[in-house]
Amino acid sequence: MTSNRVAAGTGIEGSASNELDGPGGIFVDVNFDLYVADCGNDRIQLFQPGESNGITAAGSESLKPTIELYYPTALILDAEKYLFIMDNNNHRIVGSSLNGFQCLVGCYGMGSQSNQLNSPLSFSFDRSGNMFITDTSNSRIQKFEYLEESCDNSSKIKSMYLSLLTPNSSIYFQECSELGSYYGAIQMNVTVTGYYAFLINSEMKIMDAYIYTNNFNPFDVSKNVLSHSRDSDNQGQFKITAALQANMIYVVVITTSSRNLTGNVSIQVSGPNYIDFNRILNTSSVVQTTYVSKLTTNSSTYFPQCAGLSSYYEAIQVNVRRSGLYTFFSKSGMDTYGSIYNEYFNPSNPFENRLSDNDDSCDQDQFRFTIALESSIKYILVVSAFFSKVTGEFSIFVSGPENVDLKNISSPSAMRKPYLSAVQSNYSSELTTNSQTYSRDCRKSNYYYETIRVNVVENAYYALSSDSTMDTYGYIYKDDFNPLNPFENLLSQNYRSCSYEDFNLIVYLHSDTKYILVVTTSSPNKTGTFSLLTSGPNNITLDPYAQILTTCFIGQKCQFYKKSIGVTLDDILRDEIRPNMTLTDQTILVKIHAASTMIMFVGALSFNQRRFCPRAIWNSNGITIANQSVVGSNPFAIFVNTNNTIYVANRENNTILIWHEESVNPTKIISGNFIQPFSLFVTSNGDIYIDNGIKNGRVERWIAETNSFVTVMNVSSQCNSLFVDINNTLYCSVFWDHQVVKRSLNDAMMASNRIAAGTGIEGSASHELHGPHGIFVDVNFDLYVADCVNDRVQLFQPAEPNGITVAGSESPNPTITLNCPSGITLDADKYLFIVEFNNHRIVGSGLNGFRCLVGCYGKGSQSNQLYRPFSLSFDRSGNMFVTDQSNHRIQKFSLINDSSGKLE
Repeated sequence: MTSNRVAAGTGIEGSASNELDGPGGIFVDVNFDLYVADCGNDRIQLFQPGESNGITAAGSESLKPTIELYYPTALILDAEKYLFIMDNNNHRIVGSSLNGFQCLVGCYGMGSQSNQLNSPLSFSFDRSGNMFITDTSNSRIQKFEYLEESCDNSSKIKSMYLSLLTPNSSIYFQECSELGSYYGAIQMNVTVTGYYAFLINSEMKIMDAYIYTNNFNPFDVSKNVLSHSRDSDNQGQFKITAALQANMIYVVVITTSSRNLTGNVSIQVSGPNYIDFNRILNTSSVVQTTYVSKLTTNSSTYFPQCAGLSSYYEAIQVNVRRSGLYTFFSKSGMDTYGSIYNEYFNPSNPFENRLSDNDDSCDQDQFRFTIALESSIKYILVVSAFFSKVTGEFSIFVSGPENVDLKNISSPSAMRKPYLSAVQSNYSSELTTNSQTYSRDCRKSNYYYETIRVNVVENAYYALSSDSTMDTYGYIYKDDFNPLNPFENLLSQNYRSCSYEDFNLIVYLHSDTKYILVVTTSSPNKTGTFSLLTSGPNNITLDPYAQILTTCFIGQKCQFYKKSIGVTLDDILRDEIRPNMTLTDQTILVKIHAASTMIMFVGALSFNQRRFCPRAIWNSNGITIANQSVVGSNPFAIFVNTNNTIYVANRENNTILIWHEESVNPTKIISGNFIQPFSLFVTSNGDIYIDNGIKNGRVERWIAETNSFVTVMNVSSQCNSLFVDINNTLYCSVFWDHQVVKRSLNDAMMASNRIAAGTGIEGSASHELHGPHGIFVDVNFDLYVADCVNDRVQLFQPAEPNGITVAGSESPNPTITLNCPSGITLDADKYLFIVEFNNHRIVGSGLNGFRCLVGCYGKGSQSNQLYRPFSLSFDRSGNMFVTDQSNHRIQKFSLINDSSGKLE
């Protein structure tokens, strides 16, 4: 066994014709031609016998137009030397033929469906031509059967379609192109599965054609692409082929490779059956914003991957005028890396708040990503060089439904030890069992902590980091720190996110402002020593800060976090009662002062009203817990009580469905004489208040103890929402009367209803409503109304006829644009959660304003989409349940991160 001989490559990575970069699959034909899947160079190389230089047969920099590959890992040749290539990072198999390259399988994007692949690695054929694939990231082997009739050309049926591009045609931008061009989109209806060949003829010559599966979105042109071809020889004629399935939706898009080119186009299709063409008339035009800048040695630096060497970067604030899908891509002589962030960018933790990032998409060394952006949210785009300390000019192109505003903003460099010439300050201390404790992460756990007063003499960015045998967690507050509400005044927080120290905070501090640094631990009941190192342009003074917590009585002005008696009780008893858990009716002995005690009776809430951390995140993909066969058509009402029992009104069968915790199927079904109930509310004793207004003009109460019904309110039409407050007052939002009415359930006689909000006449003034939907009454008897047609949420305080707009149209403070809010609830900190009926999403408020929580990908029936949702409710774990009305289902969105940095 002699030494090996080199068949291809030099042993050094490279992209020259005699070099390889991470070769994958190989194939040697009967002529001893060696084909190599040159993964890192995104190409297939052919090395002929005795030749050290390869020929690019497919992919990057091939001599003839072939196909763009992204990390090919395997290849096979058929008997006629046509290539079959495993395109790993495009999650598909492509093949060549007389008509060029086309996608064969995995043509529907990355995924786990039967027609999708996820990072496939290798493949092989059986003797019948069936294809077997190692679908690596899906942990399975897939078989794709060969369709014999796909090669039968004996009786091809031809279809014809004529089109025209004019100056009135819509404009869009092809992938990674800064040149806008006219386009036309035509939907195709396929009735017979098979291969179809499209012959495109045009006087314009410089033409492109794309075939899309399911739908075409001009704002996300790379999604759903099945096949692409172009008139590369400028002959005015070219072909595009595709395997099409019956009963699938396809769209063919015709466009040009030149700006403002117009003319006639004909499409001739041959295949196993006729294709019906229907022009899509309501196509959207895309606009593009350009931003030009450069990275220099004076640019700020950060560590893109939290390790290795630093890179220069520029932070660009992105303000969106119109919500929608936007595509960002770069053009530069540098190898660029781009990432986009929600609200702010923390250079010491590049993973915090990051929404999307990309390195190699356009021309390999340029970034490109498409993302849904909201007009009410501020975004930060960060542009850097992929390699350390590279400088140069760059251009950013942003295409979408409207121009965006791009502005360079000042952002600091990430700081790490040693701090070189930066001024340093040191502080050392210890957490012991005698240190103060609090609930750091919204759960009942004893975290020892120390508060430290921070003073600076110069306005600037400063770095504060810790060094300890404990896993320390750092928070910095403006003005003061409230251990009973650790999110009040919070300026920044950090824990091991991207630093060699336990925490590394980079914050902008003002010389005339009081700051409190809180040092605690990532786990409860931990003690130990710690040291702090600070750095900045001038000295930072660190002094121990002793908080003065006085005793107080109910009714006195206290230093406790004050809300209402019910919530204040939870705060006073925070060491006795688990946070976020609803109290049952009970008598509790409360020691308010060392010398006095008092007895309080606590009335329970029947629904879950927990305290969420400021950046709580819900899984964007919902789980369907009940479909149309269970809940009927168009479910409106849902309620989850503190025992995690779920109540849903089936309007089709006129029943109330009840699921006890962890039940897959309803455990109880209640029938009555109610008709098409729009809403329901469940009290602590299990009684259910049910809307019966649309036909019978009343609200029913189902009494759990006796399994019987009684009428509790007369109404003029349906109640789109019901609510019972802690004073046992029943509220009903009467949609068609444009008002909210109420009556006390403590009254023995059923007297006339009183008006809680609205005048009974539609209007948009502060005292008027127009089609009210969801309502919520807090412990202070503040009434919140989802004023649907006015696109706002109104707050009516007790005895006040005029409402205050707290979200939506014409609110006094910038909030969020709403489109028919239909459901509303508040958390324990009085932050709003709003169901947007016509925007098909759930939005929520927090310390940083409003943001989209679920349903943020447009209307639809996918697991991450909603279609006219109506109401929502939380279980005691913070999971969100939504009536996805027009999808005829109930969706559960799990709370996956309550933003103390921990998964739940």
